[in-house]
Amino acid sequence: MASTCQGISARISQDDARLSTTNALKTLKKTRRNTKRSSTPPPILSSRTRLTSGQISAILKCYAARMAPILAAQKTGISRNTVYAQYERIRWRLLIVEYYTDAAPSADEPGLAPDIRQRLRERRGVRERSVLAHTAELIFWAEEWPPRLVLKHIKRIIALSGTLDTWPVLSETEIERLIAYVRYARTELISHRASENAAADPIAAHFAQRAKAAMEAHYREYRAASKRAERANTGRHNP
Repeated sequence: MASTCQGISARISQDDARLSTTNALKTLKKTRRNTKRSSTPPPILSSRTRLTSGQISAILKCYAARMAPILAAQKTGISRNTVYAQYERIRWRLLIVEYYTDAAPSADEPGLAPDIRQRLRERRGVRERSVLAHTAELIFWAEEWPPRLVLKHIKRIIALSGTLDTWPVLSETEIERLIAYVRYARTELISHRASENAAADPIAAHFAQRAKAAMEAHYREYRAASKRAERANTGRHNP
């Protein structure tokens, strides 16, 4: 149990380091298009999608539940090609924003767990350029995080970063808001896991309290970043 607590503590620190403002998300900074915001919410998956809101919700629920694409297609009644395409977009977005924090460029990468390597090889037709995203997804899925939390995080990440069929076009304050949310989301997963172990051991309970405090602090940072982004956007559209 002590090793579990140490692992929780280490992962909190690792998430903070990996999700700093100097990380890879800075590549998202681009000049924002000079267009007014539409009064209608943008599509969550694609700017050209023909999927209904119910179908989109069903795909996201299946993904968050770690359901294989072929099973998701059967469950939702959506074509396999569509489901495979949306799964690909989702996993890449989660990797880009570093909700997925670990990945490997190939199945032969040293240190890649044997079960992850085997599961990757069982996925037929994975192209070489997609291996990084697939390994990131498999490593994350192996943790068996609660689908309810993962679904909440995925929806919010897409809402903050834009539709999945285009590269995110974000202002500086919007990037900071996205980084803050991902940091909070990752810590919320760890806090939830820590709370599950807390009842069995007083030492684990201490780390659960620390994880909860970290989560709450990151949420406050996210709310503050959201307010800055909102003010910046208001000023941009009302000069």
